[in-house]
Amino acid sequence: MGPVASRASLLEIAARQIGVHGFARTTFRGIAAEAGVSYGSVQHHFPTKKQLWSALVEEVLLPAHRASNAVSSEDEIRRVLTERVRARVEAAVLRPGLSAAILTDTSEGAEARLDELASALQADRAAERQMLRTLIAAGQLRAVDEVAVAAVLGVALTTLSSAKPAMAALLGLDMDDAATRERLARGIADLLLHGLLPR
Repeated sequence: MGPVASRASLLEIAARQIGVHGFARTTFRGIAAEAGVSYGSVQHHFPTKKQLWSALVEEVLLPAHRASNAVSSEDEIRRVLTERVRARVEAAVLRPGLSAAILTDTSEGAEARLDELASALQADRAAERQMLRTLIAAGQLRAVDEVAVAAVLGVALTTLSSAKPAMAALLGLDMDDAATRERLARGIADLLLHGLLPR
């Protein structure tokens, strides 16, 4: 019996390899080699590459977007939205290139994979839009275009995920430092929730 790798560790390796090589060039053999296990060990957890993708969506990509949706006050909404930004910053930095690889993938089946991810995120996006609307209705946030907010956040996180050296050189940010990521996450959340207008 050879070495065994956990499902979670194989998914993390797959996410990292997709970020570097793209989905089409990421292979079970490459994942197995990095994990130090046999090809069969990977295939035991994920019999097909499609099943690997579905597991990545459910177990790696979605958790960064999800938080409790059962919120009733403006303070709770701010906390949940801030936590979601924090989780996304962590995911973007700790899995560099993954977002960019997914969004720029043109290999066979890319459209179906993106549709699967979009469908899985739909409920979470709707919950976030409702939270923003609640803050707007309460006068806690100026009226904003929710799609623009999502686009700005998406662009920011895609940049963070693929440009660690640039962030260090241009802004003096060490993205490997947890305190730096926390500061950045709080700052991004603050901009999304308050904009640049005086409070």
